[in-house]
Amino acid sequence: MLGFYYKINYKGLPFFIETKDKGKEKSLLVGNIYLHGSIIVSEKIPYYDIIKFEKLDRILRNLLIEMFKKMKTQLQNGYYDRLIESFLNKRKKKISAEDVINKVVMPFVEERFGKAIAERINNEIIFTDFSVAGNQREKFIKMCKDIIKFKVGGVEIFSMMFAGQTDSLLKQWIEEFDAISGMREISDYISAEQVIENNVLPEMQEQMGKYMTFKIWDTVKSRKLQEYQGLPEKDKFIKLCMDIFSFTVGFYYDEEWKEKILYWCKKFYKKERKYKVPASEATWKIIHPTLCELLGRYVADKLIMDAIQKSSNSIDERQKFLNIVSTLLENDMLKSLCDLQWIEQKKVQWLQQYEGYILNSSINV
Repeated sequence: MLGFYYKINYKGLPFFIETKDKGKEKSLLVGNIYLHGSIIVSEKIPYYDIIKFEKLDRILRNLLIEMFKKMKTQLQNGYYDRLIESFLNKRKKKISAEDVINKVVMPFVEERFGKAIAERINNEIIFTDFSVAGNQREKFIKMCKDIIKFKVGGVEIFSMMFAGQTDSLLKQWIEEFDAISGMREISDYISAEQVIENNVLPEMQEQMGKYMTFKIWDTVKSRKLQEYQGLPEKDKFIKLCMDIFSFTVGFYYDEEWKEKILYWCKKFYKKERKYKVPASEATWKIIHPTLCELLGRYVADKLIMDAIQKSSNSIDERQKFLNIVSTLLENDMLKSLCDLQWIEQKKVQWLQQYEGYILNSSINV
């Protein structure tokens, strides 16, 4: 099989760039960048549509060389710096199951059940559970399951308070473990529940006390959260806030809680905007003017609408924007008008403009 392999030092680190043909059966060219034996960047080019071309080997060789040059240039120009930094940070992170239990789970237990029960769980489970010594994630999951099954007076207190919700609670704790330990990126996605727990509930505690606040929130989650799944996060946030306030008669006047919801909504929009600028909005602002100059407004509009539609399945807005850019730059009409160097320059330039657009949007909200 055809392929190239090259070592390059960048910022004092040894990288290996590999481009190879996976064979005619798969009809796929693959480019990988390795650091410390792990793949940190991977790109793929399918070629099933040219499989019957004459001199295919020469064409594939040229494509591999172009892929190699592109990846090398992007590495040296800092295009992959965020990925590299993320990879190195993950390697540095070493965290124990007990650390995350104490940071995530025990504050939750103490808020819901009080300090005495939290101390009992701490003594009976956390200090005695050494059955999974190696894998910290497995150990964390086992501890969480034991905590959820913890009995007081022969009664499983979590099942009593969170009937039907214990599985989702366990899933939430595991996700937080993965984020803290670096096993996954902390999501760019801001949920309604996050903003309520970080902003709304702390303010309510000052007025209503901790126990009443969390009792209301747990009730709203158990009754309404499933019903609101699939709604845009902004709409879900407003509905959850209104549900919360339906339990606060006597603590807030009507006008007061309406003002509170408006205030918290502004906070939510600012947080969401910072992390989740719509890819479609950025596409029209950043890419549309360039395509209008090249192709005319009608054709530019059609290409962008088609590209947005094709990328609609992606959840992450940054990835969606990348998919839109790739779809546009692979268009035959655009490729016939522009050379490869222009296309690669635009890809990098548009991504940089998108990052700047996110920053400006978060500042101007």
